Amino acid sequence: MSISLFSFPIAKKMKLNGVWLGTLKPETLYIFIHGLGGSIFSRHHLISLLASGKNAVLAFNNRGFGTINYLKQGEGKNKKYFPAGAAHEVFSDCVDDIDGAVAYARSQGVRRIFLLGHSTGCQKSVYYLAKRPRVRVKGAILLAPISDYSNVLRPQNRERYLRALAFAKRLKESGRPHDLLPSTLWPAPLDAQRFLSLYTAESAEEIFTYASGKKPKTLRAVKRPILSILAEFDEFADRPARDIKTWFDGQLKTGKYNKSALIKGIGHGFEGEERKVASLIRRWSQTIK
Repeated sequence: MSISLFSFPIAKKMKLNGVWLGTLKPETLYIFIHGLGGSIFSRHHLISLLASGKNAVLAFNNRGFGTINYLKQGEGKNKKYFPAGAAHEVFSDCVDDIDGAVAYARSQGVRRIFLLGHSTGCQKSVYYLAKRPRVRVKGAILLAPISDYSNVLRPQNRERYLRALAFAKRLKESGRPHDLLPSTLWPAPLDAQRFLSLYTAESAEEIFTYASGKKPKTLRAVKRPILSILAEFDEFADRPARDIKTWFDGQLKTGKYNKSALIKGIGHGFEGEERKVASLIRRWSQTIK
């Protein structure tokens, strides 16, 4: 299998690093969008299986790469650094990231492109397609599309969540959105704006609204075909995966193009069933004109 390393420009004269797996002249290209704290190497077994024959995969480190990172802008004396990583990324910046990946793919002559999001990469894929309704992308595959907000609603999390929520709001209101929450309040390193983005019902990131009960306006705004794939034993789900699948079926009105599937016996990362998932993705992609 061919492997190529590259970087591509995004907004504000920044660059992201990527890897191209498979043929350099594919009929179908999957742009892999990793989840919170992930990287190019996330779900490597699955994307390697997809990068075969006439298919290829473009994987890249989006701004949620790792825990705490920084993006460089400019060179020399004009060089600046901006906070990134799971702790600091601004969710809406995903539009710039995916714009850059799509533009790079099209510059290589690819015309048949699908977004392949995993975990929080699902929210980014849907948000992007809602914000870019005319982009030349055929559709999106959502791997483990779970609401982050739903996790903090569990009874065992509630007291800790409310304390962290109040602190994050105070930081943002005082003009310190990129200050990290103390580990005594929240164990995962997150700054105030990232916490509020992940864990509030009003956030633009709360796209899969089965827990908040809000109308999923962003999801419904997407006019491209969507394949959502749930894991039966997803450790981040607050309810049975079959119930989340039913919610997706109702919201997307599954039919000729929109589909959902439940993979039995596995968790959030689909480990052990990558071949089944890859086969499902390939079969569905072939039905999209």
